[in-house]
Amino acid sequence: MTTQLATALAQQAEQWGEASRHATEKAKAILATLILPQTITKYEIERYYRKAHRTQAWRNLPKEARALIQAARKTIKTKVRSPTLHTTLTKIFLQIELHTLKAKALLKAITKLLTTPLTHTLTHSKNLLARLLVIGLNEGDDYFTSWGTW
Repeated sequence: MTTQLATALAQQAEQWGEASRHATEKAKAILATLILPQTITKYEIERYYRKAHRTQAWRNLPKEARALIQAARKTIKTKVRSPTLHTTLTKIFLQIELHTLKAKALLKAITKLLTTPLTHTLTHSKNLLARLLVIGLNEGDDYFTSWGTW
């Protein structure tokens, strides 16, 4: 009896974990469409290079990503035309963005909205990004609660 219960709980936990990973990946895709640029220019590459250094994301990036950003800074004159390079740089830019508090809050809010039925209230709102930020920041994050009472 207990082994059946343990296997049932293990299967349920595996299903919840898979659903959570799927929701997180979908939330990252939505976040990328919200905050990342549609066309990547030399200016955007330089901006994300500086942002990576400023937010300490540069040291957490893989060596290949750092080398690609360095090479793109030196070689691209106007904008990225290659679709493969565009998608690769978009993934790297998303990793850089996820080191900021704004992106973390947006990701948390989008994930929460994907797992709860609150999407109807936000689809009719005018300022979607601001509402998502409020939801993400008000979600009991340890960053805010660890500072004690204000």
